[in-house]
Amino acid sequence: MLMGEKEGRSASMNKKDMAFSLICIAVSLLFIFWVIPNDVPTSSLSGDIPAAALPTGMMCAILVAGVAVLLEAVSGKKKVQEDEEENDGDKLNPLRFAVILAVLVGYVLALDNIGFYVSTLCFLTLGLYYYNRPRLSLVKTALISLIFLVCVFLLFEKGLVVYMPRGLLF
Repeated sequence: MLMGEKEGRSASMNKKDMAFSLICIAVSLLFIFWVIPNDVPTSSLSGDIPAAALPTGMMCAILVAGVAVLLEAVSGKKKVQEDEEENDGDKLNPLRFAVILAVLVGYVLALDNIGFYVSTLCFLTLGLYYYNRPRLSLVKTALISLIFLVCVFLLFEKGLVVYMPRGLLF
């Protein structure tokens, strides 16, 4: 590979990294300051860990990672691998990321309206079907998701008596 071509790929990768990091930062800020405070119920028991603690912590971790990737992309210190063509399967596909992010946002917004079990079944089925490499049929993917949800139902609602959000459908 020629030196100019390598620098061109490095600039292209930095633009992709910068765009990815800005998306991560924007989404995490959206969730930290708008979605979580408005959609996650507060606990009525004193001394309880708030229900928003875990999602807020996860969004803060995504925010920190997004800032780190942005700083790395701006500084231009990221190295382009010489065997980049061999590792095409390992690279982040921005289209796939955007699709799963859109489905995830839809899932979070649908939890209150259609309920945990129906929205989780749809999210898991779409996510597993979209990301699975040795293509399973949509029916098999939905069956795997349904088995997982039955296990969640038995564990949480029957075993631990923790009820999941109900919606219009279930």
